[in-house]
Amino acid sequence: MAPLRTLVIFLLLLLALVPALSRPDGGGGGFYDPARVTQLSWRPRAFLYSGFLSHDECDHLVNLAKGRMEKSMVADNDSGKSIMSQVRTSSGTFLSKHEDDIVSGIEKRVAAWTFLPEENAESIQILHYELGQKYDAHFDYFHDKNNLKRGGHRVATVLMYLTDVKKGGETVFPNAAGRHLQLKDETWSDCARSGLAVKPKKGDALLFFSLHVNATTDPASLHGSCPVIEGEKWSATKWIHVRSFDNPPDVSLDLPCSDENERCTRWAAVGECYRNPKYMVGTKDSLGFCRKSCGSLSYRSARPCPPTATAAAGGRQSGRQRVGECERYSRYSPMQVEFWLEFDIASSSPKSKAPLPNLQLFYCGLQRSPLLRFSAIPGARCRGPARAATRCFEKSMLYINDSSEIGCGNKSHLILDWEGQTMEMRRLLVLFALLSVTAVVPVFLWPDKKGGASDVAVVVAAPPFNASSVTIISWKPRIFFYKGFLSDDECDHLVKLGKEKLKRSMVADNESGKSVMSEVRTSSGMFLDKQQDPVVSGIEERIAAWTLLPQENAENIQILRYENGQKYDPHFDYFQDKVNQLQGGHRYATVLTYLSTVEKGGETVFPNAEGWESQPKDDSFSDCAKKGLAVKAVKGDSVLFFNLQPDGTPDPLSLHGSCPVIEGEKWSAPKWIHVRSYDNASSMKQSEECSDLSENCAAWAASGECNNNAVYMIGTEDAPGQCQKSCNACSL
Repeated sequence: MAPLRTLVIFLLLLLALVPALSRPDGGGGGFYDPARVTQLSWRPRAFLYSGFLSHDECDHLVNLAKGRMEKSMVADNDSGKSIMSQVRTSSGTFLSKHEDDIVSGIEKRVAAWTFLPEENAESIQILHYELGQKYDAHFDYFHDKNNLKRGGHRVATVLMYLTDVKKGGETVFPNAAGRHLQLKDETWSDCARSGLAVKPKKGDALLFFSLHVNATTDPASLHGSCPVIEGEKWSATKWIHVRSFDNPPDVSLDLPCSDENERCTRWAAVGECYRNPKYMVGTKDSLGFCRKSCGSLSYRSARPCPPTATAAAGGRQSGRQRVGECERYSRYSPMQVEFWLEFDIASSSPKSKAPLPNLQLFYCGLQRSPLLRFSAIPGARCRGPARAATRCFEKSMLYINDSSEIGCGNKSHLILDWEGQTMEMRRLLVLFALLSVTAVVPVFLWPDKKGGASDVAVVVAAPPFNASSVTIISWKPRIFFYKGFLSDDECDHLVKLGKEKLKRSMVADNESGKSVMSEVRTSSGMFLDKQQDPVVSGIEERIAAWTLLPQENAENIQILRYENGQKYDPHFDYFQDKVNQLQGGHRYATVLTYLSTVEKGGETVFPNAEGWESQPKDDSFSDCAKKGLAVKAVKGDSVLFFNLQPDGTPDPLSLHGSCPVIEGEKWSAPKWIHVRSYDNASSMKQSEECSDLSENCAAWAASGECNNNAVYMIGTEDAPGQCQKSCNACSL
């Protein structure tokens, strides 16, 4: 026994001496612990992971990079080529994804945290900032078309800090919501005081998303690296794209023309194809972003064919005037400053030379404040769709989000009353007015009486998670498993809340979008209010923290009960109809939590998942579960899967179903999360009703399809068509 005891002791000592690279002192290592993640902001989506890397891992990355460093480059906005610039003064180098086991482990950890596959990411870049070096505020998504050919836009960035910095070197977000609420003492640099900032701390990692959940670019993601004032800064950057970066599809400049921005039709309609041809149309070597709307099916010159969609749609005019053609309705009085509201802050496309003589004032979704009062200018009228008449500017307390989306197609004028404002308040207002001209979508906080603000993402700790780790089940589709996401008590509580109000489950009709009964789904269910009680509210917060998606984008938790033989045949959670897309857009992700353990059957099955045949299954799996990648229903466990690709397109591999219950009963709680706000969708209904749902709409409208195929193109009030915007049918 003595030799055996000696061997055991030796092995235990050996395990204790394993370097921190495998069980890091800083909390990193080869696993992902969501309990260490703090949500910093929802606008943009930004999260801080404490101790993502161990100190040994940080030192290892720095040592790999030393001796290989070169002057950092930036992507030229026109050509897409890498060039030197005083905007970025650091030095850097890239590490191969398979440089060594340590780098490979970090790559896997990044993928697990972000829910984005390794193949979509660029190699890790190691950066070194010496005294005074910095990276001015910039976007990580691309402004040129050439860089988009490999992997598309950068959807997310993981920035890992490899050293502490004595002073300076903070990462700053000048456009972030809540930036003015962050408390900062004398240890912060002046640069960091200009926005929401994160101090570099060795081992920590910052994750932020450059695109909205619906894959459109997020101007609030503007960020920079403040100059180093004392010490030096080493960091590791990981850029992740919407599509595969390692295996990009073959993209040719001869592909049929398309629009790369959802606002292209609008820009083209106000003349941007002529005023800003480099961006809109491009050149032979660097195609523009709005060739379809500009009528340039193949590049010929910097003067594209004029858009014809409006004429083809019946000749109705939008009534919108060009920038600067507005008439002054009145002079402002003493103690008042006049702000002119353009119909849309994006009426000029990026880098446009069109004049912007007026200030744009936007309200960003916060509650009313008695400190700020707007009054309508006498004689001002709201032009646009008839339904906008009740949403104009007659009331003295009125707040604007995007005047075009509210329905005022032309310019409308308001006076900002300065009476009773403090000097600090006036300073903020002037600052905001300047930002409105220089930023694509400026963000401003309306302070309340107590000096705070409402509906602002404040820096708060994520709800506590249990010690279980998240398991990656599949990348195609993206499926993740969390063991013990809910406690038994939480499960029992949800079941108790649901028992008394169960009704037969419905499905969405693919044509009308209405809820109908179907033998496809035979369970019963009900919905819980998000603020039902503290237990439900806590689960809502935990789901948002795990998924990295805001609560407002999610529907209420649904409680489902499956009795013997009941099931839900394979289906998609993204919508096949257009009606349901009006509230929050597509369902981006689904969190399915099991509230009971099923003796047999009731598995969640993904019949289209890649490699499902290789999943081992014994006799405890039902026959239904053997037809795809399957997850057993175990009390407290949760499955997260994504219904859309990172680029916002539906993922056909996300087809899934609930197998029939064979023994026992099944209780579950699905949570559907949309690409846009679901809670505040009604305020955006006007915009949603007046949008194109296919990139081909402009071309179809130009060929007369608005008249030839009105049901599909325009639709009805109950079932809006695919192309209302291009058909000029927004007032339907």
